[in-house]
Amino acid sequence: MAKLRESDASYRRKVATQRVFKAMVNSFIIAVPATFLSVYFSTLTAYGIHICDFKLKKAAWSFILAVMIVPGTISAIGFYRFMLKLNLLDTY
Repeated sequence: MAKLRESDASYRRKVATQRVFKAMVNSFIIAVPATFLSVYFSTLTAYGIHICDFKLKKAAWSFILAVMIVPGTISAIGFYRFMLKLNLLDTY
């Protein structure tokens, strides 16, 4: 229980001496508009691809889908190789 109180005191001191809440506000000032704009333009793109008929519609949809899938796949491969180097595969 003493460790918990020390940790609590450390947290309170950190919040009091540093501008943690100002940093959080700054993060929200960036994150909220960025999220809104991303959702807005993604919705416009999806609507345009769904409603409009154009020659490269299938190619555009495939490109957008690849852009969404590839980063996750690359990350998964990198994580797998990292776990392989640490000998942590199948160690449950």
